[in-house]
Amino acid sequence: MPNVGLWANESKPAAVAAAQRLAEFLENRDATIQLQPDDEALKQCDFLVVFGGDGTLLAAARRAAPFGTPLLGVHLGRFGFLTETSVETLLPVVEAVLAGRYDRIERPMLQGKVIRADGTEGPTLTGLNDVVVTGKAARMVHIRTRVASDDLAIYAADGVIVATLTGSTGYS
Repeated sequence: MPNVGLWANESKPAAVAAAQRLAEFLENRDATIQLQPDDEALKQCDFLVVFGGDGTLLAAARRAAPFGTPLLGVHLGRFGFLTETSVETLLPVVEAVLAGRYDRIERPMLQGKVIRADGTEGPTLTGLNDVVVTGKAARMVHIRTRVASDDLAIYAADGVIVATLTGSTGYS
């Protein structure tokens, strides 16, 4: 019995309605459905269907990444660079996924950790598309960049954007 997570951008009525239609579809296929899943549920999901635009997909990717939960993006936003299907094609696509007929594409993600000059740690940043670090209180910051444990460079700038090949930022 498949365990499917549904993550909808609740500020978009079309996203909520599409998630409800998919939930009914999945119930008829004896699937377990996780609505707006928390971390524990994400660990159990076979895949997560994300309803919204690229921003919704990026947020879901940050949450699902630690658990390796695959995502299926449903385009309901303005751009849709990252989403895989539309509302109109969703049910046949999910049917194919449930039957094991799909290609899984692994995308690299970034993780950045802010360590201030005094050694205190700031937030850890995770991104499918990019990680952005800027200085708010200073005109210029010195940003030491590492890949794994290897030093890459030190930048003196007002900020830095590190991007993957995914999405529009990677193409800019």
